[in-house]
Amino acid sequence: MNTPRFDGVVVDADPKDGYWIQAVDVDGDGRVDLVASGLATGNIVWYRNGGAKWTRHHIAKLDKPVALDSADIGGAGRADLVVCHDYGE
Repeated sequence: MNTPRFDGVVVDADPKDGYWIQAVDVDGDGRVDLVASGLATGNIVWYRNGGAKWTRHHIAKLDKPVALDSADIGGAGRADLVVCHDYGE
C-alpha cells in the first residue's frame, strides 16, 4: 500500500489576521485557490494558486467578516462568493 506524501507550502508568511479560510477555484482555471477573512482587519483576500507560487489579491474590507462560502449563484458557470459579516450586531 502506498502512503500519500504531502509537502508543506507557506501561502502567506505574514497574514496579519485570520479567522476563516475557504478552498474555491476563484478564477476558473481548475486549480483550487484560497479565500480568507479576518475579524480584526476585516480584509477578505484571495490567494491565487499558481502552482509553485501563491499570489495574494485583496477582494474587500467589511465589518467583522465571519464566514464565507461559494457557489454558482449567478448561473455563469463559476464560483460566486457569499460573505457573512457584521456578526453580533
